[in-house]
Amino acid sequence: MRTSPGVPVAGIATAIILITAAFLLGLHWGATRPGNGSLGSGTQDLTASGAEEVLIRDLRDRAPEIIGETIGMEPVLGGTMGFHGEESILILNDKWVYVRFEDGHIGGEAILGYRFARDDSIHWSLVELAPY
Repeated sequence: MRTSPGVPVAGIATAIILITAAFLLGLHWGATRPGNGSLGSGTQDLTASGAEEVLIRDLRDRAPEIIGETIGMEPVLGGTMGFHGEESILILNDKWVYVRFEDGHIGGEAILGYRFARDDSIHWSLVELAPY
């Protein structure tokens, strides 16, 4: 059973569970990051600073690498893993991002941790994974 093209009902239930867990852990939308104003350090709203766009661009540009190495899922049957659609990436707060990914055959949802290095590169880590 599917609710819309490419979104299995189980995926929606998993997303609800992951997002609920994030809120129970004290996370919130529109978070700020500590520091002095640069991407690597700054007390600022993620949206106002442009950091949200930087995070999303980094995820999209490095999707196969992040999904393969950080999340640990490789594409099958010649597919290409990616974060497809506008709702596939959701910035939860100043530490975590919710992502939905797939290659047309397999996919999953995850909460990824992130941090900005001093050189403004982004380091990603897996917090929780729900493959399907």
